[in-house]
Amino acid sequence: MTGITAEPAALTTVADHAAQTAGRLSAGADPGEGPPVFALPQASRFLAALTAARTRQAAAATDFARFYADAGTSLTALAGTLTSQEDAAAGSFGAFTGGPS
Repeated sequence: MTGITAEPAALTTVADHAAQTAGRLSAGADPGEGPPVFALPQASRFLAALTAARTRQAAAATDFARFYADAGTSLTALAGTLTSQEDAAAGSFGAFTGGPS
């Protein structure tokens, strides 16, 4: 049987990268105002479609930002849990062998 190994420092680095990605995705995601009114119906329809596409893109960027923010939070918590578990295990082994580890 093989165990799961993880490097808490590497998890923290990945969590930092995920948080930075979330920040970049959430910056400037506002699609802006609606299209201006034109006398040409085709231009108004095109600008309305373009605005709808920008709104969908902003929503997708917000969803990605949430994903990366949640991933960063989860990885940070995992790194902290692994570190505390490793410290507890090292302390137990040290006590078992009669000295600090």
